[in-house]
Amino acid sequence: MSSNNKTVITNAIVFSLHMIGAEPRSSRRILQRIICSFLMMSSLSMQFWYVASYSKNEELTDLLDGLSVILSNGGTFVKMVIIWWNHRMFFNALTIIFEDWKNLDSIGRNKRFMVDKALMSLRISNLLIVAYSMTVICYTISSLFISNDSGEGLLVSKKKLLLRMRFPFEVMFSPVYEIVIVAQFLLEYLIAFVAGMFMALLAALVLHVGSQVDIMCQELIDLPNHQQEKRLSMFKSLVAQHQKIIYLGECIRDLFIHIALVQFLSNILVICCLGFLLVNSLGTEEGPSIILKFLPFYVAANSEAFVLCYTGEYLISKSDDVRRAVCDMDWYKLNNRDMQLLLLILVRSQKELTLSAGRFVVLSVEAFATVLEASASYISLLLAMS
Repeated sequence: MSSNNKTVITNAIVFSLHMIGAEPRSSRRILQRIICSFLMMSSLSMQFWYVASYSKNEELTDLLDGLSVILSNGGTFVKMVIIWWNHRMFFNALTIIFEDWKNLDSIGRNKRFMVDKALMSLRISNLLIVAYSMTVICYTISSLFISNDSGEGLLVSKKKLLLRMRFPFEVMFSPVYEIVIVAQFLLEYLIAFVAGMFMALLAALVLHVGSQVDIMCQELIDLPNHQQEKRLSMFKSLVAQHQKIIYLGECIRDLFIHIALVQFLSNILVICCLGFLLVNSLGTEEGPSIILKFLPFYVAANSEAFVLCYTGEYLISKSDDVRRAVCDMDWYKLNNRDMQLLLLILVRSQKELTLSAGRFVVLSVEAFATVLEASASYISLLLAMS
């Protein structure tokens, strides 16, 4: 599989797929998966070990900090495993997309829809890279160089780890400490990059479906203006195109149905934990350092939930576009044979293309509002208990 900035699958997405062993045609994907699994499981096990060992001695702020990172990193690892498990379905979806881009020149003037969506996908990827990079950088600066203890001030000399982990060996002496800090930063940055590219991948797949729907709708509207002899072959082509769109939409739905569930639940818990930490720090002396550390993380978690839900809303709206195009076209100019094919398209479009979180929640803007509402309720509960 190849990609460049002229396709909806950006270079950053392809790089992340290669890195985690999810690129279907990579000859080293098994080795890459083993390495990723070892790194992720080692990191998560040492973080769990730390939380289990010091949960009674740690303050609530530090405990929620560790749990938030575990939930975020653990969710990313689960999504990687799901992509590996559904590699055939993922390969089929990518094959359809790259075939469409291979035939771009034959689309004609309507190819502008695909080019516009590719540009939008590139912007989303770049925005997510910047957002997640700033999150990791701010978290690193606050964790290593800014103390939450108001008596110590800034730039404390006490050695601290970026991620709360318990190691089976001593790490607080040079050069082991420096090596561990660099390894933690690189690992956390790569995990954040992969998490961002999962969101960019979902957006790219849905945007491609949207571009194909736009092309189909434009061809439907223009269809009555063509000569009657050409309409039958064009109608058959549109029926096949619509069926391919439906199949691609179902592949995306089935591929992300469990990923979306993991993302949906982890976002609620992470937003709840971070929201409590931010609200609880307001008016305190250590508030600025806590805000610097957790606010970008909080914004990133909300952005993940928004992108996830908005892509579902976008997909639903594209199903409505097909029905709207059928109503807007000059259907009264068609003969009976053409009307039968048009009715076939209309009947198929009655079943909406959707994304769902484990078949429990249909992803939409309303679902995003539910996430915010549930998170606010849990934050209020934690504040009442603290």
